[in-house]
Amino acid sequence: MTDEDVETTSGLTEAVDGTIGEHRIIFVNRPQPTKYCNNHISTAKYSTISFIPSFLFEQFRRYSNCFFLFIALLQQIPDVSPTGRYTTLVPLIFILSVSAIKEIVEDFRRHRADDEINHSKVEVLRDGHWLWVQWINVVVGDIVKVHNNNFFPADLIILSSSEPQAICYIETANLDGETNLKIRQALPETARFLEIKDLSLFTGTVECEQPNRHLYEFTGILKETSKQTLSLGPDQVLLRGAMLRNTNWVFGIVIYTGHETKLMKNSTSAPLKRSTVDKLTNTQILMLFFILIVLCLLSAIFNELWIKMHIPGDWYIGIDDLISVNFGYNLLTFIILYNNLIPISLQVSLEVVRFAQANFINMDTDMYHEESDTPAVARTSNLNEELGQVKYIFSDKTGTLTRNVMDFKKCSIAENIYTLAETPQETQLVKDLHSGHPASHHIREFLVLLSVCHTVIPEKSHINDEIQYHAASPDEQALVRGACGFGYIFDTRTPQHVEINALGTRERYEILNVLEFTSTRKRMSVIARVPGGQIKLYCKGADTVIYERLSPDCQEYRDITLRHLEEFATEGLRTLCCAVTDISEEAYEEWKETFYKASTSLQYRERKLEDAANLIENNLTLLGATAIEDKLQDQNTRETIARHSSDFGDQLRKPNEVALVIDGKTLKYALSCDTRREFLDLCISCNVVICCRVSPIQKAEFRFLLKLLFVHGSWNYNRMCKLILYSFYKNICLYVIELWFAIYSGWSGQILFERWTIGLYNVLFTAAPPLAMGLFDKVCSADTMLKYPALYKPSQNADLFNVRVFWVWILNALVHSVILFWLPLMALHKDIIWGSGREGGYLLLGNIVYSYVVATVCLKAGLITNAWTWLTHLAIWGSIAMWFLFLVMYSNFWPTIPLGAVMTGMDRMVYSSPVFWLGLILIPFTTLIADVSYKVYVKLLLS
Repeated sequence: MTDEDVETTSGLTEAVDGTIGEHRIIFVNRPQPTKYCNNHISTAKYSTISFIPSFLFEQFRRYSNCFFLFIALLQQIPDVSPTGRYTTLVPLIFILSVSAIKEIVEDFRRHRADDEINHSKVEVLRDGHWLWVQWINVVVGDIVKVHNNNFFPADLIILSSSEPQAICYIETANLDGETNLKIRQALPETARFLEIKDLSLFTGTVECEQPNRHLYEFTGILKETSKQTLSLGPDQVLLRGAMLRNTNWVFGIVIYTGHETKLMKNSTSAPLKRSTVDKLTNTQILMLFFILIVLCLLSAIFNELWIKMHIPGDWYIGIDDLISVNFGYNLLTFIILYNNLIPISLQVSLEVVRFAQANFINMDTDMYHEESDTPAVARTSNLNEELGQVKYIFSDKTGTLTRNVMDFKKCSIAENIYTLAETPQETQLVKDLHSGHPASHHIREFLVLLSVCHTVIPEKSHINDEIQYHAASPDEQALVRGACGFGYIFDTRTPQHVEINALGTRERYEILNVLEFTSTRKRMSVIARVPGGQIKLYCKGADTVIYERLSPDCQEYRDITLRHLEEFATEGLRTLCCAVTDISEEAYEEWKETFYKASTSLQYRERKLEDAANLIENNLTLLGATAIEDKLQDQNTRETIARHSSDFGDQLRKPNEVALVIDGKTLKYALSCDTRREFLDLCISCNVVICCRVSPIQKAEFRFLLKLLFVHGSWNYNRMCKLILYSFYKNICLYVIELWFAIYSGWSGQILFERWTIGLYNVLFTAAPPLAMGLFDKVCSADTMLKYPALYKPSQNADLFNVRVFWVWILNALVHSVILFWLPLMALHKDIIWGSGREGGYLLLGNIVYSYVVATVCLKAGLITNAWTWLTHLAIWGSIAMWFLFLVMYSNFWPTIPLGAVMTGMDRMVYSSPVFWLGLILIPFTTLIADVSYKVYVKLLLS
């Protein structure tokens, strides 16, 4: 603790200003007095106990499922349901069962993945020995040994490593999507812990902030017994989810475990995501529900009127007994009769199709990244069709739109722009340096700055002495390589010094302090003691922050450098300004104490460090500017939707260059409640929004964007639209016929169809065609979709599913239902009497109409199908055949199976009627002739 912080008896940190902030105290190589979270993680959605209540809660959040449950309950009221007690309940249970199986399969995979991770093993120091311990048993305060190409089992503080200067390389692709290796380095004071005996004797405490989800922020101190307090920052933290690379081993202290790790803090439960198509569908379901209630009320009213009108003349059929029937009972009867206007199978069809579509994306070998052995992964299936409606793309820039490969292109020093050549001696910069150019002092200081002001680690090859540079950012690596190109070669780093080869002369610089780059500071500084003994501060950063810190007496080259910066930016290059200042011994000693207090503070460390840096980063002398190229990805990655036009430079010069560059911390602020609306308006006004350094909770990285959007997105949108529209169409074709029959039967509430055929219509006889369309239909082949991006427009503009299209389909279904009921009714109006003397009655009419409806809606599915596969043929023709086969079987159940007594012999009655077979040809043809004509007309128009 510093003298600015006072530890209270409660374990809190009390600052001088009276604020209280919690922090964690971890004892190393000792039992913890405080119980912390265990290292078990779970990403599963359900447990054995919670599955049934949680699943049912999720399912009945949907209006449609609640509605059908209401209908199923209504059917249990005696004498209310014209369709029996179970015709809605059984299909609802079947549909919920299918959804439950899907959820169980998906959650079983999550449980299995969790178990595999929890039971992975790592070496842990216990009682002076390395023991292989399962991750689930790792606890806070443990010292662990992680080997190369292994993931870190928890969040760790690095103590030492197998590499010189206790550095290690980590890959954080699972955390932030970036595949380039990052450097982490232990404190020089702990780098000595290389043997088990050293680690066993180590005693001390780590005091750090409470668990949080900020990946790039960490504040802590290490207190070794009888030693100076050491500052810990993000460079000493190894996060769970990251992998150790190119390093044999590291030793680390466990600070956060399980669900308190930063990885799990970022893995918050995803909000319920619904696509635009889903939202529109729910709206239309509410509209249909309102229409259904109106129809039920009108039907109940017309029933009352019909009875009153026919009592005088039709008394002999006992119609006066119906007067006593309650109006409410009639209303409930019609609600049950018309409820299937809303398709009960729609939700389960959508879930099955989305699940399969997500697997199609996962199995697409064209989106397989061979270098990292990574296939495409659809994280959620709820938004498959949303990929077909993308208008704006939020993509991380570095590594996705650019290759994250930085090249030093040129620099500005004094009034001159210098570029690299084949050898340093050939460059104009070195020639000016040797020829006694007036700005030679600036040139030398500029090159020293590039060679010294960084945190790069050099590694010499044992074969050819070639130096490989490992840097936390590719920008720093590019600047050091740029200095090499001018003959200033950085080749040695120790915890206290760096050494360079300056055009053949060895120079050693003592590194006193490093003032690290942050997105707030927008600059980085190194305070070094130069070979002559002087103390200098070398600073590089954005032009805005460097210029405001320039000394009033050192304004030379200011304007010309600014013009050069604008030229560099116009070429799309990343720019930095470089500056230097001298510091006296007295000023440095006074400032060093302030800096130490800030660096070891647990409260507001970042702010205090920034304040300390501001005290010394002033009165700068401008040296020049650098220009680095961040190479763009290949053509396939750069091609996106027409709205996605890009400007990758750091500066915006012209009014029509409208782009916004924002980092993760600023994004967090911009998405706060107070500024969210203004930020959205700003984003919409931009052609491009480029976010950098954002965490997993803020971003989603898209790879192989073209095929994902133009092929899978467009296909999925088309398929889902057809599935939804067709589901409503087929239901209205059949169930509105009950309304027409109600008119014909005096609003009696009598059903035209046998009750079980009503319930099986959605789950058996017409279930396959929409699934086939949702899974296999294609507007065009993948190659054609990629060749002609304009084919993406219909889905992008929602041309295939909107309010107008939906109600056109509903109107089309209404017209078809009229034809499918009234034509057979007129054909059978005089009734048919068989040789046995039996007449068909209403049920014969119902089964004939039902047959025509099944044939028509299946043929309609074929009419709107663009790509036929053998499964499509099986779905359409098989559904028709299934009904005719079912009719034969169901007509012969009774009395062997006590079911469907009224259907006994119905197959022989239907199939022996010439009127039926003639109608089977003419009526579906008559119903669909307008649809066929319209399709032919559209094709001729397009051709």
